[in-house]
Amino acid sequence: MNKKGFAAYYVLFFIIVIFLIAYVYSSRVMNSTVNLVRDFEKLKAKELCDLGKAFALNVIYKNYSQGSYDFYKSLSFPIKLKTETGNISIESIDVVKEFFKGKQKVLGDFKNVPLIEQGKNTGKYDVLEVKITGKTKKSQEVKGSFLFKVKRLEIVE
Repeated sequence: MNKKGFAAYYVLFFIIVIFLIAYVYSSRVMNSTVNLVRDFEKLKAKELCDLGKAFALNVIYKNYSQGSYDFYKSLSFPIKLKTETGNISIESIDVVKEFFKGKQKVLGDFKNVPLIEQGKNTGKYDVLEVKITGKTKKSQEVKGSFLFKVKRLEIVE
């Protein structure tokens, strides 16, 4: 074999190696970009879920301040809201019947519970669970379940 043919094999080998390295690098960059876009959309969905939480808290506050403690029974769920970045769906608002405190399951009806502060009965409270879904226009979805301890505006003597 002559020197020109031998050099051609070396050049061909190095070109193949360079193309393989370029392929691996470009595929990693593309995967990173796809993951970055997906994470950004998931973050937008989480923000939508937080916006739904604020909306639900506002609804709870308005109704409780008017003395309407069973308002959620008359609402039809899901409550759907549209924004520029996606959709919010308030799936339910209900009194908590059970929840987990650590690994322990706590059962009970958390409605009209006496509120004891510094050894005195200072009123009553409810614990409400709000379930919300935030979904972006690019189909990323985040579901959240939030517990709110809401004090009733009743005067206790």
